[in-house]
Amino acid sequence: MAQNPYKPIFCTQIAYDNTTTGGKTANINGAQRLILRSTSDVYVDFDQPVATTQSYLISGSNTADTTIELTGGTINTLYARGSTGSGTLYVIVITN
Repeated sequence: MAQNPYKPIFCTQIAYDNTTTGGKTANINGAQRLILRSTSDVYVDFDQPVATTQSYLISGSNTADTTIELTGGTINTLYARGSTGSGTLYVIVITN
């Protein structure tokens, strides 16, 4: 079995709502890969908040993970804002 070249550096969570301009933030300096799970539908942005139409929409099943992997560079700040309400976004930050 091949070894996983990544190692988790930390886990965090963001309690978000759909009223905060730009969304709630988490500092994730140096992230190259994220594993996300949310309790409800949430829009996610990286390094700066953008229009909803340009954000990633993470489904809020709270049972499925979404993995985002960068092909170049890193992410320093994660922004989360609710699609229709509030919830919690769970984040595992991975770097190599």
